[in-house]
Order: sequence, then C-alpha cells, then structure tokens
Amino acid sequence: MFETGISTVMADNICFSAKLSHGHIYNLIDKKVDRIFMPYIVFENKADKETNNSFNCPIVTGYSDVIKSAISPEKNFNIPIDAPTFTFANKKLMKRASEKYLKTLLPNITSTQFENAFKNALKAQNDYEHELNCRAKEILEDAVTENRLVVLLAGRPYHIDSLIQHKIADMITDFGVDVITEDIVRDMQVNTNKVQSVMQWEYTNRVFKSALWAANEAPQNLSYVQITSFGCGPDAFILDEVNDILHRSGKNTTIIKVDDINNIGSTRLRIRSLVESLKFKNSSEVYKKEIPIQTKLFTKKERHRTILAPWFGDFYSPFIPPAFELMGYKMENLPPSDYESVRYGLKYSNNEICYPATLVVGDLMKALEQNKYDRNEIALGITQTGGQCRATNYVALLKKAMIAAGLEDIPVITVSTTSGLNEQPGFKIKWRKYIKVIAAAVIYADCLSQLYYSTAPREIEKEGAERLKKKYLKLGVEALKKNDVKRFYKLAEMAANEFLAINNKKEIQRIGIVGEIYVKYNDFGHKNVVNWLVSQGIEPVLPPITGFFIKSFVSWEARIQGDVKERKIPKFIMDFAEKTVYKMIRKMEDKVAHYPYLIPMSNIHEGAKLASEIVSTNAQFGEGWGIPAEFVEFAQNGINNVVSLQPFGCIANHIISKGIEKRTRELYPNLNLLYLDFDSGMSEANIFNRLHFMIKSRVVHQVSI
Repeated sequence: MFETGISTVMADNICFSAKLSHGHIYNLIDKKVDRIFMPYIVFENKADKETNNSFNCPIVTGYSDVIKSAISPEKNFNIPIDAPTFTFANKKLMKRASEKYLKTLLPNITSTQFENAFKNALKAQNDYEHELNCRAKEILEDAVTENRLVVLLAGRPYHIDSLIQHKIADMITDFGVDVITEDIVRDMQVNTNKVQSVMQWEYTNRVFKSALWAANEAPQNLSYVQITSFGCGPDAFILDEVNDILHRSGKNTTIIKVDDINNIGSTRLRIRSLVESLKFKNSSEVYKKEIPIQTKLFTKKERHRTILAPWFGDFYSPFIPPAFELMGYKMENLPPSDYESVRYGLKYSNNEICYPATLVVGDLMKALEQNKYDRNEIALGITQTGGQCRATNYVALLKKAMIAAGLEDIPVITVSTTSGLNEQPGFKIKWRKYIKVIAAAVIYADCLSQLYYSTAPREIEKEGAERLKKKYLKLGVEALKKNDVKRFYKLAEMAANEFLAINNKKEIQRIGIVGEIYVKYNDFGHKNVVNWLVSQGIEPVLPPITGFFIKSFVSWEARIQGDVKERKIPKFIMDFAEKTVYKMIRKMEDKVAHYPYLIPMSNIHEGAKLASEIVSTNAQFGEGWGIPAEFVEFAQNGINNVVSLQPFGCIANHIISKGIEKRTRELYPNLNLLYLDFDSGMSEANIFNRLHFMIKSRVVHQVSI
C-alpha cells in the first residue's frame, strides 16, 4: 500500500505516516468508495487545563489539501474528498460542525436523530479512552505484583499501526517485557511548571505528561521508550524535552526512530540490549539531578536591562529598537547572522530543528558567550507565534541553551500576541498608544523595500540604491523616534523621487519571492539569494511583510465560519481595524503612485478567495494560505517565475507550499515554481545552479516565443 502512493509524495523528508496516507487513498479509490472523509481537525480535546493549547500538528490538520493536489481523487477518479473543519476542544462548535457536515450527506436527518447520534458518539469516544486507560493500569499492576519489567512505549496515535511502528511492541513482549502506552496518564493532570517546552500540541502534551509520570511517580520496574518518525517536526524539540524530564529524576529514555525501512534487525538488536540492561539494573539506585527548569523572570526590577534581539531583516530590524524605546524599553539589535551563528546554534539546539531556530539561538548564544555584555544588565528578546508551528517553542530552545551554558540568571522576554506563553511580569507592551506609528513604520519599510529591489538591478549610479536605502532607513528611524506618523508619508514620496532618478527604467526579468517569514527576509537565512538575483540584473519581488499581519483579519473569520473558534471580538471592531490599516496603506501608496514598478497591496479577502481554490483558509500554520495567495498574485501581475524559500524540514511548508504545487500549476499553468530548502549544510552551489537554470530557461522561453 505504501509503495502504491509513493510517486505522489511531494516532500521526501516528510514523516512516514504522511507518506503512507497516499497509499491509503489509492486503496480507497480501488475499492470504488463514493467519497473520502479526511477532515481538517485544528484542535484536539484539551485534556489538561494548564496546557497552552491542544493543536494538531500541521500535517495531521491539513494533509487533505496535499492529497487533493497531489492525487486529486475528485478530478481523476470522480471521488470527492470531504475536508470540513472541526475542533474537539469546544464541544458546542464540534456539534455544530458535525451537524452541518452530516446534513450534506443526509439532508432529511431530524434534530432529534442528530442529538442522539452526537451524544452516543461522545460516549463511545469517552468509553474507549477510559478502557485504554484502565487496561494500561491493569497491565502495570500485574507486572508490579509479579515483578516483571514494563516498558511505557510512547508515541502518536498512528503508532498503533503495526507497519508504522514495525511491530516494536511485539518485539518487546517477545523478550518477556510488558508494554503499556501513554494512555495510562489520560486521567492525570500535568504540572506544566516541570516542562520547559510550550505544551501546544495535544498528542505531544500527553507524551510530556507520560514522561513526567514515568520520571516521578511510576514504579521502578518501568522504563520509558519513545517511538519517533524520521521527518517529525515537533519531535525535533520534544525528544530533548522528554530526555530532560527523565534525566532530572536520574532516569534514562530510549528513542527509537522508525521510517519506511524493511531491515529492522538493528532495531531488534537495540531492544534486546535495552531489555538485558534493564534486567541487570539495580532499581534502588536513583540519582536526582538538580537542574534548573526556567531562566530568571523579567520583573519590573529588570526593566533597566537592555534587551538583545537577533537581526531579522535589513528593512525591518532598524525600526525595532526605536519602537521599543517608545514603549519604555531599551533594545539593541545584534549583528546579522554569520557562520559563527550556525556553529553556536548547532552546539546548543537540536540539529533537526528548523534553520531559523538554529540561527536565532546561535545569534543570542554567540552574543552571551563572547562576553561583550554585562549579564546583569541584559535580557534576551525573541518573538513567539503561539500557533501550530514549531516557532512557538523557539523560546524554550533558547532557555534550554542558556541553562546548559550556566546563563539561567539572564531573563528572556517574548513578543507575542498570545498571552501566557512566557511569564514576564515586567514586560507589558503598550500597543494601543503607539500602534499607529509602528504600523506606519512597517508600511514605510515595505515601500522602501519595493523601491530598492526594483531600482538596484536598474541603477545608473553604482551603489546608488544602497546609498538611498541607508539614507531613508535612517530618516525613517528618526521619524519613529519622534512618533511622527505624517513624516513617513513625506519620506515615502521623497524616496520614490530619488530612487526613480537613478533608475534606468529598462525592461528586465522579475522573479517573485515567497516563503517562510524569517528565511524570506533574512539575507543570511536564504544564503543571500535575493541580493544574488540583483547582481544578475534581475528584479526580486518580495511581498510586503504587512500582508503577513493583515491576513489575520481573514484567518480569524475563517476560524469562526469553520466552527473552530467562537467570536470574542465583535466583527465591526475587526472591520474597523482592517479599514484603518488599509487606509494607511493606500495613503502611503498614493505618495509613490508615480513610481512605475510599484505593486499595490492587494485586497486580502480577494487573495484569500483565490487561495481557497488551492488550500483551506484554515491552513494557518506558518505562513498558511498566504503563500498560495502570493503565488496567485504574482501570476496575476505577470510574474511567472517564483521561488519559494523555506527551512529544510518545515512541517508547514509540506502543506502550504510544496504540497500544493500540482494544484497551483493546474490553475496557473504559466507559473514556474522553484522550491529551495535551507539549513546549515545546504550546498550553495546547488542553490545557485538551480537559480541559474530558472533564469536561463526563462530566457530560452522568451526567445522561442
């Protein structure tokens, strides 16, 4: 079954369970089913009140979009894939969404019939989970009574499949050891203070909880083993967390990686070694480790500290310190990343974490270890998304690195719109008072970016575009420091005039740039690809970063319409806020309307509508539906060469960029898409060879026409 669908897998480094689903779809097609149910489940049931969230992994949530694109059962086999959105975290919304979907299949169903069905469904689910919990406890009790070894084999729900887990459970029991799963902790509440990572995904929250139980409460004859799949994005930090939890209690964990392999002899050998070592282990010997879990809090007394922030992008980072200065905090940008940043990042973070995390952690740890700052006078600053992406846990990675280096006395602050992710009583952002001038600065930076990248490859004065870039960034920073909104509009007009004066106005090739937000805007993060295009006489077209933020107006409404979230903010307030932002955008664009290469920001609702033909608007992990929307916008503006810049192994990218390539090309056949993945070991020669091929193939195409 697995091999049947392998040719349609869009990303080689995705987890085995995702690859296997392609074969499952073909199996259903062969059985000539009427339709396939593959729902968009954003939230699981939140078992613990104290955990931050109950998201599903992006792959679990959104893989139906990949199947629709890669296999297209409805188009090719006349079998539709139903992918309605659901949440298990809110039973009222779950009920509403279930009834909506069921009525598309059974329009004559009565309310009484549905009420009974839904009630029975919840009971069946609860009974099943209770049965799993009770059975695990029975096995453990018998094992303790008879003094047998027990292994808690932790993993995801899909690891129950014997092919995915390669019958590891059977191997363990063959050696006379009992096996239970993390279901044993379903009825327990977790103490989140003992977990450094943000508990954001429900399946992994249960893994954390089982590790805490195994470390602190389980009988001595129990050992902890975790199954993980190659390519599992969340496990890049989860495995480290589980290991730390057990290590603090003087215990060890065994990690077994599984994938699409046939030779499992090495796995059997490893399990045999584990079992033999457990048999000879003196169960009375437990060594508690006194290891700090958190870094110092940022209290009101810490407000004097200078916050160090990693460099994000040339057009945006200069505005960050003055913005924080307005709000009463001292912030300093660190220098842009370099290869030393990579070295520090690999030293202090899991090597399978995504590239932006490696660079961000590396930049901050490099600054601390080079002793350029008084540790009593600084704090570290980092953004935190609070969403389904691993970026929510960058702060946990940073804290782990600091503790490992003995620097836990330095506070870490996070900038996030989601509360409760990082305790910082001394850091309160006064957004409302300064939001207008900060928004003006961001829109101005976007405008300056367009002016620069369209002029640099056409400049008649050597380094003229770079000179003007520095000039107007400096003037913009001064305007922000003075809280002068009107000044930004005047500066935009002045900048357009000066850039136009050194622009030769030649017709040159344009290449669109999309991708993960950090890699897209950070020169070192994308190996200087954007500037390389400029050096080749090509105009790189980068979407404005403002679009990343304003798409939240559409995303929030999509959650409500999809019965995933309840409306907490009245719609007229959201509409007013959106109207205000667009008013500022259009005013800035009016000031530079005479500049011939300006691409006005599109209406986000129109972009979402067109993107929804490719991917669900409830795809809100990473850049979400915004990347398909940018593909469409480039196609509409005649920019048919587009490069997608992503971190290697980005779980969101598997859905919203690579995963929907086939569907995008079907709708926009003139688009030429190139996907470039970046990590610390990526070959630059490979990157630029592929870019050369895109450029040359475009030239040949133009000549043939």
